[in-house]
Amino acid sequence: MKINSIQNQNAFKGVTVTTSSKNSGKQIRDNVIIPFRETAQKISDKKGSRYADIIDTTEVFVAAAGKGKRCLPLTHMQGDDVTKVYYGIPEVDKQGKATGKMLYVLNIPMASAAPLLDEDGLKTVNAPVAKGSFAEVISFAKDRREQGLEQKDIIFMCGDNFFGVQGEDEEFEILDYLRDVIKDDSKVLGLVGVKRTPEETVNNFGCLKALPTGKDDIYKLDKFLEKPKTVELAKDFATDDGNCVANTGTFVMKKEAMDWLLDKIEEDPMFIARDDSEPYDFALASTKVQEHFGTDMCTIKIVKDWEDAGQPDTMAKLTEEFSKGRFLTYLPRGMQEAFKRSAAATCYNDGAQTTILATPKAVDTFKSARKLADYIDATDTLPKTSQVEVKDIEGMHVAGVVND
Repeated sequence: MKINSIQNQNAFKGVTVTTSSKNSGKQIRDNVIIPFRETAQKISDKKGSRYADIIDTTEVFVAAAGKGKRCLPLTHMQGDDVTKVYYGIPEVDKQGKATGKMLYVLNIPMASAAPLLDEDGLKTVNAPVAKGSFAEVISFAKDRREQGLEQKDIIFMCGDNFFGVQGEDEEFEILDYLRDVIKDDSKVLGLVGVKRTPEETVNNFGCLKALPTGKDDIYKLDKFLEKPKTVELAKDFATDDGNCVANTGTFVMKKEAMDWLLDKIEEDPMFIARDDSEPYDFALASTKVQEHFGTDMCTIKIVKDWEDAGQPDTMAKLTEEFSKGRFLTYLPRGMQEAFKRSAAATCYNDGAQTTILATPKAVDTFKSARKLADYIDATDTLPKTSQVEVKDIEGMHVAGVVND
């Protein structure tokens, strides 16, 4: 068995257009977002006219500034101030040699949002306090209300969620769906979901109670349960085929729903609070909107080709998918090829494989994740030195810095 290696180059609180001043927000802004602006404009110029009718009335957020709970096995070994792995992939040239530059996975959801850019271009929002991913949306809506401005329809995309396409005619599948919801006066909320078994859903994904509409890929939202704790709970939300509909974190919320939520939050600041530390929970907000406006006004688009990078094993799988050219549709061809080459150089595809995820600090005297992987492969032992500890997390090797 060959052990695969992915060496991530740093660690920080989030990879997001909503950056964090507490943990490398400036680094993300300087190294990822600002360099991407020129590329984003090219994408927008090429495809933006398709959505010209909604751009002025829409605000788009790309965010991944969560607490990284699903990466906790890695996080705990790196220290309390680190809550996410750094989603950088070392770039290689056409000969497979490292260029010294990094490719950032965040560029992919940013590219999918680029056709919706307005005249302000790609923006960043600094989030010094973590209050949940929906907090920046609420803050934006509150600011518009305080300024006496009309609300905008909100499109939200998670920075660690990645969508592929089934064919050329479906390239705009998700954005077209979001636009359709915006243009439909009978809808106030649109979610994007993916089928997962109840076992896969437990403790991993928000679970949507989905009612059929007569269209294979469109359902109505009836309830929203955030990460069910048991298989039995998940099964209560299953569709007729026995699968659950997992929330992917991409959605559109219309201005009518935003105005109603703001009214309710003014009456009760904890109206959509999970707890004191997360006063703006999207799952609860969706549930409240669905209950108030009715199931018929809340819709779910089911997609087939989706991965996330919210935990080490899914990040490893995603990198392998990049090597095949998947999930790169919106990027310019040159960037697509760079991602494919780098992922192929990083990820073996030999059937039975284990991945080791590590930062430079974590590999210590082994110098690189590849050499650490070779050591484990040759000795069949998981090393622990004064600096590095390797844990086996459900068949997935994670190397982290040993806490003092």
